[in-house]
Amino acid sequence: MRDGSLVFSEEELQNQQFGNWKSVIVVTPYGKMLAFQSIGGDLTDIDADFFKKFDPGKLTVTDIRDESLNPLIRENSDESKEWKSGTENRSEYVSIIFLPEDLVPLNANATDIVVDLKLTVSEGLNHSILGDIFRVTILERIPPEIRGDIPVNAHITQYLDGNWVPLDG
Repeated sequence: MRDGSLVFSEEELQNQQFGNWKSVIVVTPYGKMLAFQSIGGDLTDIDADFFKKFDPGKLTVTDIRDESLNPLIRENSDESKEWKSGTENRSEYVSIIFLPEDLVPLNANATDIVVDLKLTVSEGLNHSILGDIFRVTILERIPPEIRGDIPVNAHITQYLDGNWVPLDG
């Protein structure tokens, strides 16, 4: 989302294939969300990229907090979780992921489900001037028994001097 509007059209997101997965738009109580449906017999890792290039000078980030993964539920989260969040030490906003109730582990020794989402926003190169680069990251390790609507912390960083550093707010 950018200033409350979709960056990608539904057509750009819908029915894209990534290995054994297909992207779909679903309507939820939180609004429209991007979902991935398995098209294979066994579940595999999902490695999906969506990319959009803007005309030079068109993408200027005045406040990275206006760029978000949807849904944006609330700013910051003090809500306790049933697991140790991979990014619980700092959160700029909270989003939701959903794991269906009928998603069952293959066996009793199943490991955590790891959700690693990155939204990178770059102002790019404009008239030989490199613009700012920001990243919104969600990194969560969810135990195999947790299902349903899962609040996740989203963190905003900026690329400075070769490193991703938390954005001072």
